[in-house]
Amino acid sequence: MLNKKEELKVLLEDKNYDIVAITESWTHQEIINDELCIPGYHRPIRQDRTDTQHGRGGGVLLYIREEYTVSEDSSLQEFQYTNSVWCEITTAQNVPKLLFGVVYRSPNSSADNNKKLNDLIVKAALKDVIIVGDFNFPGIDWPTQLSDKHGEDFMDTIQDNFLVQYVDFPTRGNNCLDLILSNVPCIIENVTSIGCLGNSDHCMIDFDITAQADKQQVTGLIPDVKNANFHKLQNLLKDVDWEAEFQGKSASDMWCYMLKTLNRFTNICVPMKPRKNRNRPHWMTRNLLCDIRKKIKLWRRYSSMRDQQSYSNYKDQQRKVIREVKKAKILYEKNLVQHVKENSKAFFAYARSKQGQGKL
Repeated sequence: MLNKKEELKVLLEDKNYDIVAITESWTHQEIINDELCIPGYHRPIRQDRTDTQHGRGGGVLLYIREEYTVSEDSSLQEFQYTNSVWCEITTAQNVPKLLFGVVYRSPNSSADNNKKLNDLIVKAALKDVIIVGDFNFPGIDWPTQLSDKHGEDFMDTIQDNFLVQYVDFPTRGNNCLDLILSNVPCIIENVTSIGCLGNSDHCMIDFDITAQADKQQVTGLIPDVKNANFHKLQNLLKDVDWEAEFQGKSASDMWCYMLKTLNRFTNICVPMKPRKNRNRPHWMTRNLLCDIRKKIKLWRRYSSMRDQQSYSNYKDQQRKVIREVKKAKILYEKNLVQHVKENSKAFFAYARSKQGQGKL
């Protein structure tokens, strides 16, 4: 995940997704949450894979925008299934909360772990739920709902709990391994593939959720100094009889009175404006955004044509995006260091942006 995070930031700036679910994150206990945070999103809900070295081949992450009210649901961890994370998203009034889960199932998952997954889905389906993830059941033919013996129990669980599977295209090679499941009618729309993130061999899936979530305004207000009425502020301060007001007061009381008066007059003369949340990467360029859009366009062309030339064009663009993301970040950071004495404000602003943000 860490080596794809910068490209993901550019993609999020362009697409403005509310929810981002990631499987095979390869996160482990040595990676702290601050390294995974993305501006504009709650701290990620994560579960690392612990049965391999450094989380290799597993791990799941769930990002949700800060303006949504969410809470992690740990009750489903009682099944001790590896790997999944769950949260409840507060929806509009008089509508039940929406349970959202991200699941990764290893191709080498044991029979016991597969049973835990099925039991997990049964309990999750008691609520309005959306489940996404990499399930690794290549033997299931979703158009016919037929399965080989490895996926039979999973398919039975899906059908018995009235879950609908929405992905109808290959997500790795010729196999549909990454799924979107829900028991809420018509909640999923516009499911499309937008290519791979970095050098991943699974394609990303873009879709719309029709549910109305409870959205909070997280943008604060700050003084709009440029539009302040300083002439009026000066007159208000001149009209105060400071000598009379300070008569008989201690130094501490005089300071408190002056500060209180100044704040009162400032509120009158200085308007407020919304704080701008800068979620865009500092090093992001217009050309880089165009390169990522071109990569998505070439992937969609390959998905429709399935010929070698269109695949080769996509792979060339994929490699270019990886290269240009690294180049843009390095050049920006190098420029900051070279001009730190002339523009220390930009340097420390960038340093602060690298710190963890958000709290779930």
